[in-house]
Amino acid sequence: MRLSILALVLSLFLSPAPFVSADSRSSHRSTGLLKTQKTSPQQEVFVNYSAYLPMIQRALEGFFVSPNGSDTNDGSLTKPWRTIGKAASLVTAGDVVYIKEGVYKEFVKIRASGTELEPIKFLPYPGDHPVIHGINKDPGGNVALLEIYGDYIYISGLEVRNSALMGVYIYGNHDIVDKMYVHHCRENGIMINHRK
Repeated sequence: MRLSILALVLSLFLSPAPFVSADSRSSHRSTGLLKTQKTSPQQEVFVNYSAYLPMIQRALEGFFVSPNGSDTNDGSLTKPWRTIGKAASLVTAGDVVYIKEGVYKEFVKIRASGTELEPIKFLPYPGDHPVIHGINKDPGGNVALLEIYGDYIYISGLEVRNSALMGVYIYGNHDIVDKMYVHHCRENGIMINHRK
């Protein structure tokens, strides 16, 4: 009975191919061998095998923004906010905001600050391409579609386009703007300034 259960488990997790193993310190490739049969007393036949272990993906932790959300929601994955501005008004040091696919026609001001060890991050939801679109509208009291006044802010992977003035204005200290596509702005695409 034990052998039949072991054979069933092995058949589910083993198949002919190179064996790959990894641990938290390194990743390396090695070949595993499984003895399958004896063709004669002097000769044994071996085949390569692979072990497949289930992978568990950790859920994203942070706040979420989606064009299908509402600013009266709690900012969770299942109840995202509608605007990036709403997220910017509520974040504190160490928070991460994931922005889902879509076009956001808004002016965003980030006044909150992170710290050196706990920056505030604004990132696209994995695999998504969010866009802040100014529709060439007069920004009124704003100078850019995306204005960063806080310190230790990290923004990556957004597209900012069609601003009647600037695309991105950075005034805080220790801010990082990375992998941004800023285009079709009447003035600067990205302007970096800072306070003391």
